[in-house]
Amino acid sequence: MPIIIGVSDGRETSEQNLDKSPIVFGRLAKSDVCVKNSQVSRRHAQIVAEGGDYYIQDLDSSNGVYVNQLAIVRSKISHGDTFNVGGVADFIFLLHPDPALTRDLLKKLKSSPEGTSAAYSMRKTVKQLVVEVTKVTPPAETGEGPAAAHETLPSPVAAPAAAPPAAPSGAASGLGDLEGLLQISYTLNSTLSLKQVLETLLGKVLEILKAQRGFILLKSSKSRELEVKFARDKDGPLDDSSHETFPRNVAVQAAADGITLDSSRLKDDLGSLNFVDRRFHDLEFIVTPLKVKNSTIGALYVDRPGAAGPFSRRDALYFEALCHQAAIAIDNARLTEDLKDKQRRLKVAYDEVLDKNSRLQITNETLDQKVAELAALNAVSRGLNMVSTLDQVLKLILEKTVELLGVEKGSLLLVNEETDCMELKAIVGVDTRQPISKSTRLRVGEGIAGLALRQGVPVAINDGAKNPQFKMFLPEDASIRSLLCVPLIVANRKIGVINLTNRLSGAGFGENDKALVSTMASQAAITIENARLYNLAIFDGLTSLYVARYFHLFLEKEFHRVRRYGGQVALVMADLDNFKSINDTHGHQVGDVVLQKVSQLIRASVRTNDVPARYGGEEFALILPETDLDGASIFSERLRKKVEETPVKVRERTLTVTISIGVASFPGCTAQNKTQLIALADRSLLEAKRNGRNQVVLAPARPLDPSEPAPPEDQEEPAT
Repeated sequence: MPIIIGVSDGRETSEQNLDKSPIVFGRLAKSDVCVKNSQVSRRHAQIVAEGGDYYIQDLDSSNGVYVNQLAIVRSKISHGDTFNVGGVADFIFLLHPDPALTRDLLKKLKSSPEGTSAAYSMRKTVKQLVVEVTKVTPPAETGEGPAAAHETLPSPVAAPAAAPPAAPSGAASGLGDLEGLLQISYTLNSTLSLKQVLETLLGKVLEILKAQRGFILLKSSKSRELEVKFARDKDGPLDDSSHETFPRNVAVQAAADGITLDSSRLKDDLGSLNFVDRRFHDLEFIVTPLKVKNSTIGALYVDRPGAAGPFSRRDALYFEALCHQAAIAIDNARLTEDLKDKQRRLKVAYDEVLDKNSRLQITNETLDQKVAELAALNAVSRGLNMVSTLDQVLKLILEKTVELLGVEKGSLLLVNEETDCMELKAIVGVDTRQPISKSTRLRVGEGIAGLALRQGVPVAINDGAKNPQFKMFLPEDASIRSLLCVPLIVANRKIGVINLTNRLSGAGFGENDKALVSTMASQAAITIENARLYNLAIFDGLTSLYVARYFHLFLEKEFHRVRRYGGQVALVMADLDNFKSINDTHGHQVGDVVLQKVSQLIRASVRTNDVPARYGGEEFALILPETDLDGASIFSERLRKKVEETPVKVRERTLTVTISIGVASFPGCTAQNKTQLIALADRSLLEAKRNGRNQVVLAPARPLDPSEPAPPEDQEEPAT
């Protein structure tokens, strides 16, 4: 009985016996293709038995059916053939069980993925991007081999040509747009001052959108209102008098609502049109907010005379893409000379694909590759704008680099300035079921990675473990064939190395790979350094908990959220019992170990959205969003018992530590501001201390005693 084996990422995922004819393939809600059942409504392909043979037929698949990478309408299918339905799902067809052949085919699909659903999906996505950018329909998928073997789809590349055809004018326009976007990226990422960023951005936007004037508005650090920071027309900067010659209120509204507004949309609605001053009714304009991490920092407005016609939907999409990049550049505005190197390397990588003398004769394959590279760089840029912790930053950078270069695995090491050694901080591509030791260390100059860091330049070897400078840490390192190590450098300071091993294609690393990874490394180094400085600013060095200042800022934000949108927040104040006695009896070093151990227990007890902080000395404060007084009480009692039941072993001593806890909540305890909430929790903590320690006391659900006024809102925060 024939068998159909489902395949994903080189692994067998399903097995279906062909016990009836025909067998139909359909698509589920999440675009998964499977053998048709009650959950599937649309028919994409079918396999039928005819006279002892089996045939596969494309029924209504929008993305085609492929047998051995050939697009087909109807084709005979034989033992050991691989086929793909809709560019989504891969299958193996067997006339009878054949484990050896199945293993070989799975290995082939794993090592040569160009005929898998992932490849079809990637090509489809890239071709859609090419169509959108260049307005040119890409050629259909075609296979290789005799045409008589299958009933193949028509192929526009079937007939050989003496030379590559020239790209249509639409492609020239699209490639011009891509080049314009790259030029803006180059300039924004290599300028040193905010003024240069603003001037460059507006100049390019006016040129590409064929606009007459442009205004960039940014929020004032004092008033938080939008102010015009730069204005220009096609001929150069405009003076302050121009600030009253455009509909500023529309820009303010776009920033407030977080949406793009344009004159065409407003003119379609008489009420919206009345929102625009009559002086500006003859202008065609478009304005979009500038956002960083979901926070609006300003708006960008451009216009032109009405006779020039309205801005198109494509203009709006392109405009929003530019503004996304511009917002990041404007918010940072402290780019260093390292980004000039990024500009040069991006230009080199770009010019390798787009030959100066034949940019309009680029092949689809080369364009697909370059678009994929640019998409990866853009994905890193967008992703870095969304993550917040150093570990997340490191993992994202490494994952995107491994994906872009097409390698088996990668690692990222950072320099520990105290030991002058590089320590493993992130790893990708290794079996996560096996424990990974992050204690792996390299001295500067040791191994290939140490050499790259010491010299400050990328180093590639293509003889792997045979290289005399290669240093092996794990037995599986003997399988390393090629290795690329790129240093992370910011402000002339070497902070780490990115390591990539074994190209999936089997090829070695070349100069192009060095240039491409160096481009990502220059941006990554600045991001890593910023994330590390941010960590130092908000985390306590001894306990790794948040510092008191961050605690106060977060509690203020939570209080505002609950007051405005409803919900609840609980505050837990905890204090180590008899901690002074521990310090006096055993010394401050033992006291520090006790603080670290209790902090570990606290971190292990909280949720990801909770905020545990070291409030001062041996006192801790925990913010529990969306938690009422009862929930906070249960949490606090669990934490108290965990601390009491966990002995602290220090220098052959075993200490028993306990904590006292006070709990308050809003709105449950009637505090009117965050200072009163802290006061309620602190009073409950003092009551727990007075009642004998090692207990949890809840703040009463009643107003504060008038004889005990709450501290003013501007009370000094505890020292951090």
